[in-house]
Amino acid sequence: MPKPKRHVFVCQNDRGPEKACCLQRGSENILNELRKKVKVHFKNTEVKVTSSGCLGPCELGVNIVIYPDGIWYHGVTMNDVDDIFQQHLIDGHPVQRLMKINETF
Repeated sequence: MPKPKRHVFVCQNDRGPEKACCLQRGSENILNELRKKVKVHFKNTEVKVTSSGCLGPCELGVNIVIYPDGIWYHGVTMNDVDDIFQQHLIDGHPVQRLMKINETF
């Protein structure tokens, strides 16, 4: 497999139902939907989508980071998947409304 141009990491951390975490907020569905879209559009060559451990901050999840762009998304829901896929992965423009990195790290 050739080296992908972009690598998408989707947090799958589970801290249990009593604490905020990405898995409890639907990150598994987001991961699977992104993988499905990438497989169809990019044939798994230009973009790779991988599950990850905690990306922090849990209270703002679902958290996603895309490299080599260094773009962090927080509060991602299934409603945001199409925008991330089309605007960022296809068109190359980060989804500004989901970027809160300067406020959180």
